[in-house]
Amino acid sequence: MSLPSRLSRRRLVDASAGGGARANLAATRNEGLVVLLIVTLLVVGRSLVFVIFEHAQFDADQAITGLMAKHIAELRAFPFYAYASDYVLVVEAWLAAPFLALFGTSVAALRLPLVLLNLVTGVLLVTILGRELYLRPVVALIPALFFVAAPPVLAAELLTATGGNVEPFVYVLLLWLTRERPVAFGIIFLVGFMNREFTAYAASALLLVEALQGRLWQIDNLRQKAVVLGVVAVGWLLTGPLRTGADAMGPGTAGMSNPSASNVSVAVGFLCPSLDLSRMGANLTSLVTTQMGTLLGVAPFRLRDVNINSPTRQGGWGLWPVFCLVIAGAACRLAWLAWRPRRQDAQSEPSRPAPWFALYLALIGLQSGVVWAVSRCGPLNSMTLRYGLLAVLLPVAIVALHLALERSVTWRRLMMLFVICWTAISCRAHGDLLAHYLSHSQPDDYRRLSDELVARGIRYVQADYWTAYMIDFLTDERVIATATDYVRVREYDIAVAGHANEAVLLSRRPCPGGEPIGHRYICK
Repeated sequence: MSLPSRLSRRRLVDASAGGGARANLAATRNEGLVVLLIVTLLVVGRSLVFVIFEHAQFDADQAITGLMAKHIAELRAFPFYAYASDYVLVVEAWLAAPFLALFGTSVAALRLPLVLLNLVTGVLLVTILGRELYLRPVVALIPALFFVAAPPVLAAELLTATGGNVEPFVYVLLLWLTRERPVAFGIIFLVGFMNREFTAYAASALLLVEALQGRLWQIDNLRQKAVVLGVVAVGWLLTGPLRTGADAMGPGTAGMSNPSASNVSVAVGFLCPSLDLSRMGANLTSLVTTQMGTLLGVAPFRLRDVNINSPTRQGGWGLWPVFCLVIAGAACRLAWLAWRPRRQDAQSEPSRPAPWFALYLALIGLQSGVVWAVSRCGPLNSMTLRYGLLAVLLPVAIVALHLALERSVTWRRLMMLFVICWTAISCRAHGDLLAHYLSHSQPDDYRRLSDELVARGIRYVQADYWTAYMIDFLTDERVIATATDYVRVREYDIAVAGHANEAVLLSRRPCPGGEPIGHRYICK
């Protein structure tokens, strides 16, 4: 064969190889777009009820966040921490302010940025899992489904506008991405920690991962950690004037905050001061037998028990033991794959992906669950689930590692089938919830009460905390209500006191001469 012929043939081979690579790249890109569409549909689908139906799960604590967003949008107040609080950076209120300015004061407008944060988290989780564990987009989606297709209880918590339920998921993923960029890492950690102290789980998990990698005490790594500490310290000092000068209790209350308080002191204050091993053991047992099953939507649970206004349920009898058995089996299989002797012939065994990101997620999830269990003075209950939300990352990590490291195609397919079945159970619970609201779309007591007050021309009201701030938000401040037990907006308290002659008291109990209005009584 002549030289030109050989060159021509090589060009053809190179062209065909390049064409194959381009075809594979195009196929991967198309698959990624399909996965992005699936993530969007699932996140939006599990959010529909809580966005469209304002009474699905909304209370005065969330109304305070909405009122902060309204005041920001109207340039009436510029809070740093939540009203009448010295922790929880008001990220949600600032994110929601443009939506309230565009669409008006409503629960839907308040929750739209939370839906976007859920979507961003789902996309980041799938993307990083695929990149770090060498998983195709559709395979990387499987472990991420525990978050993306969250069951009703978890979905409701991730859309609760109380200041920091979904945000820690975003922070822990961003911290992994910026672990080699200390300035960005320090800024994200500072904002995340001031927003919600659970962000600290990411820092401790990353330190342990670096220790296992053998790079924790390397000079370059120590330099990066020094830069991170410097950025956090400088950032804390620079935000000092914002913390002390922000509007602490609504419009016109700049400078009323307590500069001595912080997330650290508040977090320490939440810890149970007594060391009771029997209580800790009982809580850890409850975590494994009940609470994690509730969080993951497989243990039988009434949605009303977490203030979701619906008689429907999620989970079912016997599902949680099966779930535990599968996840525990996968964890044992991973332990065997990690510790068994590896063959010496490197060519006979393909290189395995590094497990560090999955281990990082697992450590965060483990910390979240254990700290939630052992730090509580009383027994664990469903009303404190928000303290352990990051625990859902533990099954995400186990399934992701199983799909990345398991060599048996059969076992990988069975694991994917298992997660798909779990997703179907979660989607069915959401379907039942949506069907209930479509057939029972009457407004709840707070909406009827608010509308009745506006219709009667009542302008100033005193009520308990859980009623007062709901009225303020749902009426768009057309009715000014202040709390008789826990004041969080000083402007309302002053306004009602200044119109005492026309103000009314809303009581949950009958009063002399009281007029019933919904499930309350108008009293003088």
